[in-house]
Amino acid sequence: MIKYLYAICSVLFLISCGSDDELELSPEKVNEAVKRGHYSAIVLERGGVKLTEVHNIPHFEDVEVSLEAENQRFQLGENKLEFITNFFNIGQRTIDQDQHKVKNEEGGQYLSVINNNGPTKRQFGNYIEADFQNGDNYYLCFLSRSYNISLKAPKTAFLFNITAGENGCSSNTNVMDTVAYAIHQPSGIYTGLEQEKILLDFYLKNVSIGDNGNYAIIKIDDTEFKITKWSPYWITGLKKGSHMVGIEIFNKGGEIINSVFPDQCLSRIELKTIDLFSE
Repeated sequence: MIKYLYAICSVLFLISCGSDDELELSPEKVNEAVKRGHYSAIVLERGGVKLTEVHNIPHFEDVEVSLEAENQRFQLGENKLEFITNFFNIGQRTIDQDQHKVKNEEGGQYLSVINNNGPTKRQFGNYIEADFQNGDNYYLCFLSRSYNISLKAPKTAFLFNITAGENGCSSNTNVMDTVAYAIHQPSGIYTGLEQEKILLDFYLKNVSIGDNGNYAIIKIDDTEFKITKWSPYWITGLKKGSHMVGIEIFNKGGEIINSVFPDQCLSRIELKTIDLFSE
């Protein structure tokens, strides 16, 4: 009975986070919530470091984002590219932000923009700031909750390429034949309670991982974890100081599958103690 009530509560929570449609407790949604209520999170532990799957989050299944490219012109140098979202409000706090007790983005929900010629950015408006350089400019864009877990539904991300030169630009606003993956979190400096559990979140585009196919190797300093499920994870057990977190994808035969964003497959973080009495 308790698990069934938990399942019904899960349905209500998921619907409230998805869209403004009328609340309907269909048998399909109840069964889905029951499955989630019985689900056991993946837990991996090695060398004192533990990865625990984050699975109790809203899926935002109706959300969509796309690049508005029909009436835009591209040029070498700085550009502003418009994008469109459905059922997702950039700049608002995600409804369950406070329950996770982790590092939040003060600006709310955002579009994460990763490119091969510059740093990762967070966009809070309705456009992407892009600086196109000579040659290929790949951009992976995906939506993220305000507590920095990215949305992983099929239509919550897009990958595009602008080939720029002095004589003009050519574009492919829906790249399907290029593998893109990158570390989204962790990043930066962690202090206080933020250090107790640190978010690991990575993004995959045009590549997948699974039990009988490709797999990911997450490397935290000198410790490696093999992952076959694309999901966010909590990292616990890290000591204070600097740490490196990286990702590589391999095929079933153990051969590496390279990303078009090699520089974004590695992140350096620091767990730091703040001296409250320092001058």
